[in-house]
Amino acid sequence: MMRRPNRLASSVVLCPSLILLTAALASAQSGLIWPRPPAEPMVGLQSVMSRLRGFEVAVQGPTEGALPRVQRLRRPSGVDFDSAGRLLISDSRQGLLLRIDPDLGVVLVFGSATQPSLRTPLGIATHADGTIYVADAGLRQVVAFDGQGEVTGVYGSGNLDEPTDVALSPDGERLYVVDTRADRIAVFDRGDRR
Repeated sequence: MMRRPNRLASSVVLCPSLILLTAALASAQSGLIWPRPPAEPMVGLQSVMSRLRGFEVAVQGPTEGALPRVQRLRRPSGVDFDSAGRLLISDSRQGLLLRIDPDLGVVLVFGSATQPSLRTPLGIATHADGTIYVADAGLRQVVAFDGQGEVTGVYGSGNLDEPTDVALSPDGERLYVVDTRADRIAVFDRGDRR
């Protein structure tokens, strides 16, 4: 007779692990590091960002209508730095791309509430010339922005099912797009934008 695995015993083993993980995350504000000493730390939490207090909100692109509410991140989905070292964050719930300039205390919002240029932005990649590429699963394309937040082109319109991430080739001439629903990586030449 074959014995069935004891599910209770498995969950008892997992519970202490979950408790330790929860306790470690709860102490994140005190500088969580991994692995714990005496091993040499490889990962350390410096800070957690969820609210955008102390930053002025500026809107780039079409500014007709109400300014988008950007007091906190709702669903941050992608992060990168632009060529000037400013932090870029895609927020898929708000359909926004934010550029945070801590030196100037400004959050730049690409697009506006009345004329959105993004629907479900996820992955971000930046080119050395300042172009910012955003994989947008809702629009089913990659949107290219210049440094002022203006849309300069799109890639894969009508050819992508669910673009979730984007990367540039080492020479910066090709875009590699993760098309999750289609189980493929689509490749576009940078010059082939619409």
